[in-house]
Amino acid sequence: MIVMALLAPPAGPSALNAQSLWTVGPELSWSEGRRVGVGGRTDVLLTGQVRAYAQGVYYFPDTSHLVEPEASAERKRIELNLNIVREPVRWGGWLYLGAGLSWEWRSLEVAFEGLDERVTNSDWAANAIIGVRKPGPGWVPHLELKRELWRLGWWVLTAGASLPVG
Repeated sequence: MIVMALLAPPAGPSALNAQSLWTVGPELSWSEGRRVGVGGRTDVLLTGQVRAYAQGVYYFPDTSHLVEPEASAERKRIELNLNIVREPVRWGGWLYLGAGLSWEWRSLEVAFEGLDERVTNSDWAANAIIGVRKPGPGWVPHLELKRELWRLGWWVLTAGASLPVG
């Protein structure tokens, strides 16, 4: 039943033509655990109301000093997302809801008295997404809030704008 509602045809014959099939553009993200990141997104309209998009984010390294002045730590993160959203849901046709998968790579490098130690790992998480997107000619701005359903359960706030290309 839910799948049928998501894949329902557009409301009218011109609804699909009013939106571009492809958009690409830059994004800025903030997360409570990762801080600030930059990236981009590309999306495609699958049906009149279902859109899929891929995101990539590079979070700026978090460099901090530990207890000892000669010790330091540097944390790096890269995150890739594949999401499916249904739009528009409400609020003048701007609101969208969706879900997706996220893959994150992390690195921690600690330097202390000439010794360097580096640990890397990666994992997957599921996301729940709510956002607003103003479709139209030219740039398409968006703002979304994503909640990781496992991993650490962090919130990720992302803002960006995409340019229609198709």
